[in-house]
Amino acid sequence: MTFIPYKIKDDENNSPVILEYKKNKNQNIINQRLDPIEVDLEHQIIRDLSDIGHYGTGDVEVKVESKDEIELAKQLIEKA
Repeated sequence: MTFIPYKIKDDENNSPVILEYKKNKNQNIINQRLDPIEVDLEHQIIRDLSDIGHYGTGDVEVKVESKDEIELAKQLIEKA
């Protein structure tokens, strides 16, 4: 598994947007600092990690397995 943390400065409120990227087999996993309440968890690629003990960044996990799911992942990254 490859693990790459990112810290992106948000110019609007001067606070960092932190996300974590992991590559595992055919999955690209992005963990983000987002409130799960503010995210539509109906999509099968999005998972709430807030009640799960886990190492890493954020309470929202996005598993991108196909090109079709990239657009949704990009929207969530921008929201973070």
